[in-house]
Amino acid sequence: MSLTFIKRIALCVICFVVSYYLAILLHEYAHSFTAYLLGGRSNPLAIDYGHYGILYRVDEANHYDHMMAQGKHLVVGISGIAGLIMSWLLVMLAIRLCRNSGTNHSSLGMVFSFWLGTLSLVSVIGYIPFGSFEKTGDIGRFCQGLNIPHTLVYLIALPLVLLTVYFWMKHCISAMNRYLGLNSRIARLLFRALCLLIPLMLMPTLWMLINQDFNHLLVFDSSMPMRYLMFISALLVGELIDKQPAKRMAATAP
Repeated sequence: MSLTFIKRIALCVICFVVSYYLAILLHEYAHSFTAYLLGGRSNPLAIDYGHYGILYRVDEANHYDHMMAQGKHLVVGISGIAGLIMSWLLVMLAIRLCRNSGTNHSSLGMVFSFWLGTLSLVSVIGYIPFGSFEKTGDIGRFCQGLNIPHTLVYLIALPLVLLTVYFWMKHCISAMNRYLGLNSRIARLLFRALCLLIPLMLMPTLWMLINQDFNHLLVFDSSMPMRYLMFISALLVGELIDKQPAKRMAATAP
């Protein structure tokens, strides 16, 4: 194992840790600052930062039920969905930066963009499609505040999220393949599988273990069939994406 590869892995670890905190805090601050700007709370920085220094049980501390009782339905709806919108924007920013040729040549910028987008995707996928019909959470509060059917939100948002995942694989994962020097097709497939497992299974399972929510581990969760379907489908689409550069090179060869 070369020293260069070890340095690249070390940079990945550092960017992962920084992106972990940034992705979560920006998500929660989006909730609290939106509620503050709309007159739903006083101090937007007074969120529950959780315990143990790892944002364990972090919460935006928006008192949605109290706002609903005060008739501030619009505040509940908009501030409730603000975190999800922030996470989605972070994924789109990462896609934009990773597809930029200049960023691809900047190790720190590209690696940081990749992990910020990947960890933000955890929240996006967590709500669409897997948390679309919950009474609480980002989608639940949005539907509660604006009196919108969950099914309508699901049908509109799902294609957008699937497209986001597609472009994340096409640009972010491809950029990391180049950065790590994964020239083997098998190596790229395994890395793609790992990247997909992070938002689909690994991070949700980790949070359930930290929260000691053993009754709702993904092994026993009703969402597992859909998670497996999404995982396999994304792997197959990723294979098609992986073949595109080779086809372009073959077409332009003399």
